[in-house]
Amino acid sequence: MDTPVLSNNEDDHPAIRVQMKDKQVWTAFNTIMLENMATNEGRRMFPSIKAVIDNLQPSMTYDIYMDFIERGRYAWTNNQWIKIYDTPSTTNVRNDGHVQQLQRYRHENSPNLGSFWMDNPVSFVRLKLTTRTENLTPDQVNNH
Repeated sequence: MDTPVLSNNEDDHPAIRVQMKDKQVWTAFNTIMLENMATNEGRRMFPSIKAVIDNLQPSMTYDIYMDFIERGRYAWTNNQWIKIYDTPSTTNVRNDGHVQQLQRYRHENSPNLGSFWMDNPVSFVRLKLTTRTENLTPDQVNNH
């Protein structure tokens, strides 16, 4: 799956591409409706998200973020996940259709040179999902 990078400067970098690693693993887990349980202390996602980034300017500095867009509570009913209600949204859809995300995870190696990001897959293995709403550590993202 190729995903174009969206940023405030996307016109400056139209060829930047992000390709998800281990897509077949994510597809398999999606088929069986894998659940990632969040705890107060935080639990790492499984499988972790990894991506290959191409066409960055090697000597330019970049920050890498993961945005969390859909929010809601789900219940397992009749062998499927059903959304039982929406939680307060942290997203804002601009007039041009781009989604601005208010809850995001900044990769722990940010900022770094484009050459650094392109040398190896970018892994979000340290990201933890938590039920905590206050005093989050840099590796935690509230999942509610």
